[in-house]
Amino acid sequence: RWRADAEALAKLQGLVHELEGRLKASTAQVESCSSKCAALEGEARGLRDRLADESAVTSSRPFQSLEARLREQRDESARFRRAASDLQRDADTLRAELRKATTSASATAEAQRRAALAEARVHDAEARARAALDERD
Repeated sequence: RWRADAEALAKLQGLVHELEGRLKASTAQVESCSSKCAALEGEARGLRDRLADESAVTSSRPFQSLEARLREQRDESARFRRAASDLQRDADTLRAELRKATTSASATAEAQRRAALAEARVHDAEARARAALDERD
């Protein structure tokens, strides 16, 4: 009976040592998790502070003024792009009209040249006719 009690006691002591080891490991893990948790809480506080600073910046008067100027510049840029586009369309139309006028002027110049040649031929024919009449007389 003492022997059974001694064996049971040895088993219990082994179990106690095992549980103490597990307790130490669990305690170390809890401490590690606690320090990680504290670090994360600090990081979260820092992020909240930065966010508060950013929202303070974005709601500040100088930032709002810069935002308004940026919007105005974007609007002005859009107006400029529209005006430039309109001018480009007008320039394209004027170029087409110029090509048309140049073609028409070329045709007119050719017609004038032909008319001058025809007139010269008429004068030549009249001169020959006069010469022939003068010879006959």
